[in-house]
This record gives sequence, structure tokens and C-alpha cells, in this order.
Amino acid sequence: MAIPFNDDYEEDSYKVTISGAIFSLTANDLYSWLENLHSYKIINQKSIKFLSEKADFFGNIQSPLGSVEWTKNRITEHTHHGSAGNYECIVRRFNNGKDVLTIVVQTNQKHENVGDISDEIKDILKIQLSIKRLTLKLLFQNSLYLTFKFGYFLACRQQ
Repeated sequence: MAIPFNDDYEEDSYKVTISGAIFSLTANDLYSWLENLHSYKIINQKSIKFLSEKADFFGNIQSPLGSVEWTKNRITEHTHHGSAGNYECIVRRFNNGKDVLTIVVQTNQKHENVGDISDEIKDILKIQLSIKRLTLKLLFQNSLYLTFKFGYFLACRQQ
């Protein structure tokens, strides 16, 4: 497991405040979970619609599944962000009815920019897709893995 650190490269005094089981998920694990969720293998469509309804939690408007946008009966965009200490992650899935793009960005040095990084990745791939349909067939069962300086880890899959 990657150790979280701050801007001065000092290890966090990270203390887990959750009792019980601790989960350590890779970018590929998160990708698989999101794909299974969207193919209704985890819960059915009605439950996903219910869990994607926005609620106001003391001024913080969100749903249990993060931000989920629907067009008719299809999820067109799903974004979920989370952080603890200097760990930070964003998972995003885009479905325009023809192409599906899933982006997972994880870091152990939080700069609150994983959303910006995922936007840049989406923009780069959108440009390439508009020129020619792009299919990423690289490492680990059609996954593209990149490691960035300062602890960023990315899994990106185009279907």
C-alpha cells in the first residue's frame, strides 16, 4: 500500500478511524466495481436510480453514488470522489451511447486536482476519438496504466 505524504514529502500520521475491515483497492479493482455496477450485476437499475438521487446533507448536495447523470434509462456520466488524509481518488465513467470511457485516478499526495487530471485525460481522449475511434489495447486485459510523478496512479479503459 502506498504511504501518504504531504507537500514536504513527510509521511502522514495517518490514522484509520474506521472500525472493522479495511479495504485497499487498486485502480483496476475500482474499474471492475464500476463496470459491474453499471451492468447491474451488483444492484438493479431501480436501486441505482434511487441511490443516484441527490440529497442535501447540511449544504453538501450529493448522492450516495456521487454525481450520476441519466439520459432516458442510461447513465451518461458518473463521478465519485473520495479522500482521507493525503489519499485521494476519483472514478469517472462516461457513456455517450456509442463509446464508454472509465477513468480512475488515485494519489497518495493530495493536491485536490484529481478532477482536473481526469478532465485533461478525457479531453485528450475525446480529441483522439474525434480524429479516429481509439481502442486502448495495452497492458492488463485492455487497460492502460500510467504512473505519474508525485504518486499519481491512473487506470483508463476505453471500450
